[in-house]
Amino acid sequence: MLKLKFCLSTLIFMSINAQAYFIASNTEKIDSTKPTHIMMAGKADKLGELFLHSLLTKSQVIKEKYPENQLVIIGRNEDQDFIARSGFKIIESNSMMLKEKALEDVIDLLQNIRSLDIYAHSNAAQGIVIDKNMLTGQLLNEKDGLWDKLPSKISKDTYIMIHGCNSGVKLGPELAKKLRIAVLAALTGTDFQNIYSDSFWTQEYNASKDKISPSNKISYSEEKVCRKGFCTRMKPDNSSYKGHWGDWSEGGYPTFKIFCGSNVNSDCAKGAIEALLSFPSVLPASYVNSIDRFKDIVQDFLCPFGFSTEKQNECKKNLEASLVNKNYANYSPFRGQTLNCDFERCFAHFKCNPITISINPGACKLKNERPGPNATFTNEYKFLIEGFGKH
Repeated sequence: MLKLKFCLSTLIFMSINAQAYFIASNTEKIDSTKPTHIMMAGKADKLGELFLHSLLTKSQVIKEKYPENQLVIIGRNEDQDFIARSGFKIIESNSMMLKEKALEDVIDLLQNIRSLDIYAHSNAAQGIVIDKNMLTGQLLNEKDGLWDKLPSKISKDTYIMIHGCNSGVKLGPELAKKLRIAVLAALTGTDFQNIYSDSFWTQEYNASKDKISPSNKISYSEEKVCRKGFCTRMKPDNSSYKGHWGDWSEGGYPTFKIFCGSNVNSDCAKGAIEALLSFPSVLPASYVNSIDRFKDIVQDFLCPFGFSTEKQNECKKNLEASLVNKNYANYSPFRGQTLNCDFERCFAHFKCNPITISINPGACKLKNERPGPNATFTNEYKFLIEGFGKH
């Protein structure tokens, strides 16, 4: 089976008709005082309902973890019926394109925002592309004024997770710096995973390659990892990005990178842990009542080898060893050069001038500023394990 890649390859807009957007919730009307999780799905292009499946899978995890909390979903009208059939109430249906103002209006309504998840195409040059037509694209990036409205509405353990490609180069670090909360973002392409027998997640192409039959998928009625038939999540690829936006072979990172805005933000681990416990994983969040079970969640999040028990166990073993043995400090499972990062930024930048972006984006590249072995991956593990001890 061919691998489903969804990084935005071009801003050639395929429809001349402006698309409308909707706002939905798990409540009859939006309660401004309730703790709220905002989820946004952008235009999927050829990906069909995969953004929605990923969003709804995570929404089930959040509802299990916080049954009293409010979920608000923002999306394009062509996805409205799908969301309504999934049990959400349509609060508003608008004739405008989905743009940053839709998110801004929701933020204006709320007083207690617990998380923001965005499922959309993204790239290092423009940010998140939430909608588009033949004439224009609607972008969301670090320059938008809506982010200035968030500080009074978030808590120390609020997090933002951007599920699209390459948003960890600039957008993720800049949002973390502006808001001083945990922001999780990718430093390569991202893909879709489903869960199979023995509670492991992998892309369909890995399952096909390793001769794993789709009939071995976990039964939703028997397992509590998935709910209502939705069992899809998005994870970064375990290889450097190479595509429409150029050759990124100088570096990447095997999972979503956590950014805190600075290296002295002691509260950031709270949001990062909330993000992991709300992410579809090998255990429901309600089962995580010990450090060992939390490690199962963290290792699943960090290690990219769900399709191979041997490789997954090697990754787990090396992470554990890094806690006590400095010889394992530079371990990384990434197939390529692991970027050197701290919790403020990764020491790399997207190299491309405006003219090249317009006429030949394939000539762009990711420039690694500090190549060589580093402890970025194992530092992330230590950060989360130590944070759980204080959680």
